Amino acid sequence: NFIYLYGFNIKLIIGILILAGLYLAYYYKNKCKILIIHFVMSLALILSYFLTKKIPFNFLINYERDDYASRILLISAFFLLPFILIILHYLLNKLLQQNSFIKTIWLLFLILLLTTSVYLSYPRSDSFYNSHGYSVSDSDIKAVHWIENNKTSDYIVLANQQVSAAALREFGFNHYYHENIFYYPIPTGEQLYKYYLNMVYQSPSKETMKKAMDLAGVSQGFFILNKYWWQFPKILEQAKLSAQSWHEIDNGQIYIFKY
Repeated sequence: NFIYLYGFNIKLIIGILILAGLYLAYYYKNKCKILIIHFVMSLALILSYFLTKKIPFNFLINYERDDYASRILLISAFFLLPFILIILHYLLNKLLQQNSFIKTIWLLFLILLLTTSVYLSYPRSDSFYNSHGYSVSDSDIKAVHWIENNKTSDYIVLANQQVSAAALREFGFNHYYHENIFYYPIPTGEQLYKYYLNMVYQSPSKETMKKAMDLAGVSQGFFILNKYWWQFPKILEQAKLSAQSWHEIDNGQIYIFKY
């Protein structure tokens, strides 16, 4: 519980440290004049963040549209790091003036915080959090090879980004339709990926797959479902009913549905 109490409040903790550092820098302004550059740069980036939030990124999928602005906000925080260092230096000097017992308590607490920070920095799946930090797996590679070996005509595949990356790695830019439609749903801002999202978040239907096939002008389509996907059991049963046939990879790690 302490790990996630710390993790969920880390932004608040950093904000308090920055404000305390700003106050300390102002209090000792004659010694901290150089830091005005960092402060101004951070303010400029924060202003850029709010301006960028007004720019429509309609060519991206919904959950990626705020990524660019969020990165600007993160960079603005980097320019405020010197103010965190100021307050940490101040607190460390105060701590060194305490007796051995107090120093030991704080040392143990800092070790605990460091260990917690290391744990939170890694992808994880526990009772509180699932990082969804998936990468290309051997099953993904087997799936794209199975499709390539079992196709009977020009085809498209509706799959997640990891599977699409596996196809790109194994076959390169193998098939394009109408000059600009890649046969796997990447980049994610294109229409094929929207059809994939409809398959996994609404219903894996023949109608959605037909729209995707008509868009590319092909007569064959495949839908790939990974076992780790949210609502996997429900989507699996629905897809089995709508697909012409299906194939299992690595004891159910991946299911391939043919339309």
